[in-house]
Amino acid sequence: MEKLKAEISEMDASLRMFMAAEKPEQGIVYAVDIHRLRQAKLQKRLELDYCQAKIRFLQSEHTGILQ
Repeated sequence: MEKLKAEISEMDASLRMFMAAEKPEQGIVYAVDIHRLRQAKLQKRLELDYCQAKIRFLQSEHTGILQ
C-alpha cells in the first residue's frame, strides 16, 4: 500500500508540473500527458482502495464481525 501511495504522490507531482508548464497562448499544451497521468492515477487509487477494502474484510473475518 505504501508503494501505491508513493506512486500516486509522484503522479500528482507530475500532473502539477505539466499543468504549470502549459502555455496555451504559445501552443504549448500537455493535454495527452495530463489525461494519461490522470487515468493512471485513478487506476492506482482504485488499486489502493481495493487493497484497503480487502484488509478490512480480512480483519473483520478474523474477528468474526462483518462490517
